[in-house]
Amino acid sequence: MNYFIKNGNKFTVTDKNDLDIYHKLPVGNYVVKWNDLGDCFYYDQVDYFTFNGKIYGDHETNVDRILNTYMSREHSTGILLSGSKGSGKTLLAKLLSIKGAERDLPTLVINTAWKGDKFNKFIQDLDQPAIILFDEFEKIYDHSAQEELLTLFDGVFPTKKLFIFTVNEKYRINSHMTNRPGRIYYHLEYEGLDISFIREYCEENLSDTSQIDAICKISSMFYQFNFDMLKAMIEEMNRYNESAIQVLKFLNCKPESEKSGTYSYELKVDGNIINSDHLYPSNWIGNPLSTNSITIEYSNDEEDSGEIYYNWNMADLLKIDPDKGVIVFQKDNKVITFTKKKDDKFNIVNAYSQYF
Repeated sequence: MNYFIKNGNKFTVTDKNDLDIYHKLPVGNYVVKWNDLGDCFYYDQVDYFTFNGKIYGDHETNVDRILNTYMSREHSTGILLSGSKGSGKTLLAKLLSIKGAERDLPTLVINTAWKGDKFNKFIQDLDQPAIILFDEFEKIYDHSAQEELLTLFDGVFPTKKLFIFTVNEKYRINSHMTNRPGRIYYHLEYEGLDISFIREYCEENLSDTSQIDAICKISSMFYQFNFDMLKAMIEEMNRYNESAIQVLKFLNCKPESEKSGTYSYELKVDGNIINSDHLYPSNWIGNPLSTNSITIEYSNDEEDSGEIYYNWNMADLLKIDPDKGVIVFQKDNKVITFTKKKDDKFNIVNAYSQYF
């Protein structure tokens, strides 16, 4: 037996076996797409988010707090998760979806810059609690597109949604979305792994736990030390039974916590300290841990020996002491020790804030 389905002034025929009507959207994950023929948005069901590993840090506590807050409020709630890739914000978003499904919340994933009245109405026509996930929001929505979405987050619509935004570069977020808890209620910033997370993960995964303090010190030299870096370091240390400093010479992760700084330095050749009056430059400016090559010029007019150039790179890294601001390189019989001068550290977030 056939049925006739009316959409506006149009009727389409469908078989009874193909007709399946739900009073509400079933729990699951869906990508929002557009149907050109039907001139309408629709839900395309995709696989559930899954996570089988151990959850480190405060993710579970944050998930419970966010979901409890959302369930206790009358209107929609927005969550902004900002930070570098690999810092944990996407994991938190996935955990919110997984735990939300246990509370009968479907998840809609927005991976296209949908906007405008039709899109707003489509979201609001879902008259049940649901999670709306905008992953890498600032990459999908440019500044003008973000502006057009603001009314969706104002809490004026009667339906109740949990809006989640993951953002890599928060300076690209519309200013009307930050410091506006009426629109975006929570803002969790992921500026790298905290020490407690690093220690907990190392205790369970690092073969030589005597290296944990060294990893913690090295992590402080990065502007944002993320999980990808930690996992790679431990994997390499376990594989080759090497120290944190040794594997850092090879891995694609170099400390760059300070883009520029002023360092005094001491040069020893064959164990003897070289008179600083014969060295150029008098102070070294830059970041010894991110430059491709360190070059010091030695000139001794009394010996009329001309200029001698000494060079080091990351392969010559011997020691890092973040607490004292000391970095040591050794190449053959030449050891150079950099000491950070007490000036203000460059902070890229503050710099962006001042510019924009």
